[in-house]
Order: sequence, then C-alpha cells, then structure tokens
Amino acid sequence: MTSPVDANVTSIMALSVDAPLGQAIAGGHRTAIVLDWRPATLPTGDLLIVEAPRGTIERDENAHGLALAVVRLAHIEDWSSPERGTCSTWPPGWVAWQFTDIRPLAHPIQAPARSGLYTIPLTQPL
Repeated sequence: MTSPVDANVTSIMALSVDAPLGQAIAGGHRTAIVLDWRPATLPTGDLLIVEAPRGTIERDENAHGLALAVVRLAHIEDWSSPERGTCSTWPPGWVAWQFTDIRPLAHPIQAPARSGLYTIPLTQPL
C-alpha cells in the first residue's frame, strides 16, 4: 500500500475525534462528523484523523490516540436543521464537517490527541 501523503511532507494538520468515530471515518462508514466549533481558518490540505478514547481529549492535555486516516475537508456547514440526524433539534453553533478523499493508514500509529486543529511533525512516513 502506498503512503496516503507525499513522502516529503514533514508535518500534517490533525483533528482528534472520540472513539469509535476515527474507525468509522477510516472505514468509509462516516464521511461527516458534527462538532460544536468551527476553526477560524479552514484547512486546505491533508488532515490526519486521530482517534482517542471518549472524553480523553477534553480531560488530558497530554493524551495520545491512534492516527487512522488522512482526509480532505470538503466544507463545514451549519447543523441546525431538524431533518438532519435523529434529534428533533440541534443547539445553535453545531456544524457538520464533511470529509472527502478518505485514505486509511495501512497501520495505525501513535499520535498526540488534542482539542481543535493542531500540527503533528512527521518523523516517519504514514
């Protein structure tokens, strides 16, 4: 299997998600997630999906998880319509992150798990 990113890349933007969302994204079962925040600037390149045990990201600033996939962010849109999902209403401020070009990693790798978008240096090919 070829690397999901160019071998010359020395760092990558990352997004941590609670388990089991990372596996669902890597497996192609989820192409969107709903979050209660929107970044000031949208990432335009590859985005590494890091899965951490549920609740770990908020509780532990030194948390680690598993990098499972590389994706592209297609867009972020408001998630307030009652037609979306199973809930009848969503609080204001929730947004859907839509992913494309989902490339699972051949082997999960240990990676820091953080809130928000963050950069991870790559010391080995993905």
